[in-house]
Amino acid sequence: MLSFRRVFASSLAFSSLVIATQASAQDVAANTVKKEATDVKVTEAPAIPNGVYASLRGDITLSFTDQQRVVGQIDGSTVNFGVKIDGKADVIHDEHEWRNSLLINAGLTKTPNIPEFIKNTDSLQFESIYLYHIKPWIGPFARFKLDTPMFAGTDVRPGATNYKVTSQDGTITQTCDPTIDAECKTTRFPLTDGFQPLTLRESIGVFAQPYKTNPITIEARVGFGAQEILADKQYAIADIADDATNCPARINETPGQKSAVPCVEVNQLSDVLQAGLEANLEVWGKVYDDKITYKAYAGILAPFAHGDLPQSYFDAGGQDDVGQLTNVDLGINVNFKIVEWASLTYELKAVRVPQLLPDTFQVRNTLMLTMGYGVDNKPPPAPAPAPAK
Repeated sequence: MLSFRRVFASSLAFSSLVIATQASAQDVAANTVKKEATDVKVTEAPAIPNGVYASLRGDITLSFTDQQRVVGQIDGSTVNFGVKIDGKADVIHDEHEWRNSLLINAGLTKTPNIPEFIKNTDSLQFESIYLYHIKPWIGPFARFKLDTPMFAGTDVRPGATNYKVTSQDGTITQTCDPTIDAECKTTRFPLTDGFQPLTLRESIGVFAQPYKTNPITIEARVGFGAQEILADKQYAIADIADDATNCPARINETPGQKSAVPCVEVNQLSDVLQAGLEANLEVWGKVYDDKITYKAYAGILAPFAHGDLPQSYFDAGGQDDVGQLTNVDLGINVNFKIVEWASLTYELKAVRVPQLLPDTFQVRNTLMLTMGYGVDNKPPPAPAPAPAK
């Protein structure tokens, strides 16, 4: 209870500080510009007319390589195929702003090492956020976000592999017991079901947009957040380098040596339920005649309430502490429009959820050349500013 009061008081103090700082900045600006201007007009793009503004774009990626008798390379074909769908719908009506986005990204690959198609990209993201502008730059907000893979996940290896599986209660089992004189034939291990793990996030609080133009918009949000990750009985790779200790020689191998059969550590996951203080900072915009669009974001969720912690969390040295359990979400997305139907996209996403994977950042880097087509109903261009008198 004491922890709850401390975090709740800190949240109120931080929100007050944001509002006080913005109000102070507005007063200073009002004293230094003409009477008919305000600081919001100086730092904000012209208001978008009321309406519904939507866009939809579909892209595909495809590459094929075949090589035979190339020095240092394995004979065979490499195929990569991907599909990306990006949709947005924004509703603007006076003080009300409702932003919605949907991103579907899926890809398959086949290499000579593993002559079957396996997924290399799999993501479904939906976000809806409502903002009420008490002032053009500040007000309350409510947000919902969903993030999940769409298809089942399987770890596939080119040769025999011993999967060492740690269950929720800490029990360890192996697909190829090194104490049994039997050939290891395991080359694959099912990790996740379709739409698992499913991550849901909800938050309410106060937002501030201290700077809003076409080249750059800054938005900060702080408030109460909750997170649910449905991952019970799913698995995650937690592989560490093999040595004679964690991957000892099999019964038919030289004692005291590392096994010739590689070992892969796998952890069984549990559901994650959390609630606490959430803070986010986002920066986005368009430059070079809208040929380059970008977005960068950073967020934290410090849970003062949570569900049961898995044994794997304590085994990794974790404690039931808000600081150690704090989640971190970082990301960058940059899109370069080459021509109307082709673009180059770079995306970096780093997520830390200690209750799910202790002491681990899940990092994904993607560089993708796509070809496709999009439609939208962009708002009309803002009228040119009137000449100063």
